[in-house]
Amino acid sequence: MANTTFGNLKINALRRSGNRYNANDATLLSIAGNIINDALSIIGQQIKGHPYTLDLNNTVSTVASQAYVALADTDIIEILQFKQATTNTKLKQVTYEEYVSMFPNTALVGGVPELCWAPTQSVNGSGQNIWTVYLGWTPSSIITMTYDYIKNMRFSADTGVDTAYSPLPSVYDRWIYAEFSPLFYEFLNPNDSRIGKAESKAAQVRAECLNDLKNAYTHQIQMGRFGEDVPVVWKPVATTTQP
Repeated sequence: MANTTFGNLKINALRRSGNRYNANDATLLSIAGNIINDALSIIGQQIKGHPYTLDLNNTVSTVASQAYVALADTDIIEILQFKQATTNTKLKQVTYEEYVSMFPNTALVGGVPELCWAPTQSVNGSGQNIWTVYLGWTPSSIITMTYDYIKNMRFSADTGVDTAYSPLPSVYDRWIYAEFSPLFYEFLNPNDSRIGKAESKAAQVRAECLNDLKNAYTHQIQMGRFGEDVPVVWKPVATTTQP
């Protein structure tokens, strides 16, 4: 079963909140889209790190003698890791301050990036967050880097393409609707008597769905092949003293 489209989420959310849906009321549909996006933000914060929130195996090419790479993605909430395949190395994340301390002159440390990466971000002229990643070492050639990140679960715009699909399977639509109702009632009237009941319902559905989602990725470790330690724990030991 396909995930629910943005257009149907807006229609169903309005109907479930006791509103008479009107396809010609563009203002109401825009408001509904805005609130659905707010609901997805709430959900995204609750399940941050779940597979539904991940965008994996993205690639970017370095520029020779340039210490950084600029990422084209505009839906990044948090970058999780940076890797490169030339020496099959996963880089260690450091802060930008640590990076500057380690490499005060990036022109002197060229090579294949296999030490560390430091993320920075800024807002461009269109109001989008653009991420730039500084690499150690400074790439001396064009090298393909791969990275994973936590994505923004919101639709691209409150009045965006109605055919866009929800980032969540339809079984969790009820969670979106539950978060939608109190926000919608509060928008219509901050003193609406329905707000309290809707908030209680949202808390109930949130707890149920969170329990379901967390159980999906916290199962017991399954048995490995015979003779294999699962999980493997590496314990460093001191070097044996020479006689």
